Amino acid sequence: MMSDRVLWHGLHRTILARAARSRARTFVYRICLDSEFYNHYRIMMIDPKLRGTAHADELSYLFSNFTQQVPGKETFEYRGLQTLVDVFSAFVING
Repeated sequence: MMSDRVLWHGLHRTILARAARSRARTFVYRICLDSEFYNHYRIMMIDPKLRGTAHADELSYLFSNFTQQVPGKETFEYRGLQTLVDVFSAFVING
């Protein structure tokens, strides 16, 4: 999606500058879960026909919401959900 092109380059440069000039730890994650039906922000706010991951789509994987049930355990979406929860849990424990 265009958000990768527009947002990520500037964000990446900021992260590199912070890492080079700061003693504080820097944490960053990039999500790229391209689901036909579980990327609620892209579907509701941008265009359901577009593919890719939009800014805020990770919220559907981290928090329960009114638009969808938890995906089945055998699905790509469930594996993405588990991975994202693991990343955030590790940040809470170690961050």
